[in-house]
Amino acid sequence: MASPPPPPTKRAKLDVPSHKASTQKELELAVGIAGYVHPDLPGWQGVFKKRYADFLVNEIGLDEKVAHLTDFGSEFLRKGGKKREEKKEQKEGAEAEASVSSVVGEDIGPEVLAATLRAQLRLTSQQNPKLQGIIRLTEHITQSVDREERGLVHTAIREFSSGKIDSVTLSGDQDGCIRIYASTGQPGMRQRKRGNRAGRRRNKSDKGDGEVGLDYCHFLVYKVNRDTMDVMGILPHLIGGTGGKNPFSFAGNKDKRAVTVSWFSAYKVRAERLARLNQGEGGLRGCHVGNFCYKDTGLGLGDLCGNEFVITLRECVSSDASKSLEEVVGAAMQRVRETGFINYFGLQRFGSHGVGTWEVGVEMLKSNWRGAVEKILSYDAAILEKDDDSVSAEEKSRARACHAFLTTYDFQKAVELIPRRSNAERAILTSFRDRGIEANEHGGRLDYMAALQAIPRKMRTIYLHAFQSFVWNYVVTERIAWGIKVLPGDLVMAEPTTAAESKAPKPITTDDTPEIDQDGEVIVRAPPGVAGTNPGEEKFKRARALSKEEAESGKFTIKDIVLPTPGWDVVYPQNALMEVYNRVMKEHGLDPLNMKRTHRETSLPGSYRHVIGTFINGEASYEIRKYRGDEQIVKTDLEAIKQREAVAEGAAKDDRKTAVVLRFQLGTSTYATMALRELMKDGVKAFVPEFGRG
Repeated sequence: MASPPPPPTKRAKLDVPSHKASTQKELELAVGIAGYVHPDLPGWQGVFKKRYADFLVNEIGLDEKVAHLTDFGSEFLRKGGKKREEKKEQKEGAEAEASVSSVVGEDIGPEVLAATLRAQLRLTSQQNPKLQGIIRLTEHITQSVDREERGLVHTAIREFSSGKIDSVTLSGDQDGCIRIYASTGQPGMRQRKRGNRAGRRRNKSDKGDGEVGLDYCHFLVYKVNRDTMDVMGILPHLIGGTGGKNPFSFAGNKDKRAVTVSWFSAYKVRAERLARLNQGEGGLRGCHVGNFCYKDTGLGLGDLCGNEFVITLRECVSSDASKSLEEVVGAAMQRVRETGFINYFGLQRFGSHGVGTWEVGVEMLKSNWRGAVEKILSYDAAILEKDDDSVSAEEKSRARACHAFLTTYDFQKAVELIPRRSNAERAILTSFRDRGIEANEHGGRLDYMAALQAIPRKMRTIYLHAFQSFVWNYVVTERIAWGIKVLPGDLVMAEPTTAAESKAPKPITTDDTPEIDQDGEVIVRAPPGVAGTNPGEEKFKRARALSKEEAESGKFTIKDIVLPTPGWDVVYPQNALMEVYNRVMKEHGLDPLNMKRTHRETSLPGSYRHVIGTFINGEASYEIRKYRGDEQIVKTDLEAIKQREAVAEGAAKDDRKTAVVLRFQLGTSTYATMALRELMKDGVKAFVPEFGRG
């Protein structure tokens, strides 16, 4: 067998350019995305994500069912209304009995007590606050009561009703009987305040009990152009009364510029409280919730099998003038179904500003905290000079905030300018503002490490994992350039022995920290030899290198091969690929064999990732459609519920264009954009909103 060609002696260094000034291809090359499994197979051109509904993402649960929003929980609203009335009656009865008993104790007879309670409750239920003092409702305790008992009854009534109900002893033919009537007076302010306070306490704890023993309400969130973490953060405020702790969790992060459906869970929150959000209560803008059910456990990151994608590509044309669009799309889909695509980490992994997240990770691995902070706060100076709509107002504000800090150290101004969505930047600038400049022998210093630590931990890990992903992308490009034949020294997982034993490649790692992509997937990992995150998931083993005999045996294919991200607890390929790891990391002052750090967070164990990504069950379909204008082509779950068809918007009668609609399913650590890239080659045209043009 011929040995692989030696790796090139020098890799062209590509600076990460500004997103606004770069083509899709330039951005991909900057983070090592350069190869194809079938580079000679023609693709097609099309506009990606022109409308939110052009990118539909539906989560696949652990039960392998695709999540679709089918109801808004109206049944729970009806049941909830009845339960509230029943609980109110039970509560009033219990409070009345407790109130009377606490006053009269054992000194009043049971018949008189029962009559008193009935009379009080009837009056309470009949009273209309608007009519109090105008209509006097009356009830009688018809049994004659002796003088001592009468005093106890009068006291009990006043205590129970907080002055809303009065009583009087009758004389004449009804001597010894008591008349109870609605009071014309108002209860004291002190009493009313005390009662309200108690009511709030009771309401706070009055949650849960959807079904006996089931404390978690699971529900679907349908969102349009909303960030998953934003929804996660606002839900507790919308329902109120969570006691300061967020009771919500979700299985997987989803793209923002899309229509997505995913599972959430809430601890001791009733379905009816959530269902009311669909009625305009609370302002859950751009979202709907539904498909409520109660379970005994909540959701955690990674409690999903993957996602189903329905992608509409607009204004499509064949990249091969000699072949029709139908021929090109059909051939590409068939080939990718069979052989897969390079399982690159997608662009969303590397950030959306001029400096990539991976560059921040480099500085963190070097313990250069100032360098890391300044890269996070980097900005395009040209934005400061723009007074048109070529960039968004939010991006302008971010640039001004970073400029204020980096040039004048005006902490307060920077915090005031930084957009709320710029979470990492806001955390850093707020830390500097609160801490100020610390005095030392040189006059003063800023605590850059403390500022970096102010960023939430999961967000900080994004930078570190981004650099690992950056290296992995370069290495996998080199590996695929050698061909898709299995080579000696390639790595496979010890178990399962072949990819055919599982429906889709599963990521394996020694890192127990959940990774969350920016605007993308949750990358779920399980440590070797330990049960995975998902129930019933098999135990993962370490990777091993293939011998020459094993590589030539035909037992393994390129779909079985894995590559490690750099770390201290991984095995590297036992062939020339190790030279690629060394070269790429050396350019940034790092060593793949020296990844342990004294700072635990930056001491990365590494992970394994399959070289080839595949569709779940190898299934994928396509459809070529004609449309006009910006007509919506695929119906969303919400539209399916409302039984209405998508409406064309401003369509010209003679303006018929061609769209390609793709449908496929991917595992949790696989990027839909990388599948598109293999299918379309350089034909993916990302839609740019008006404020991003020019």
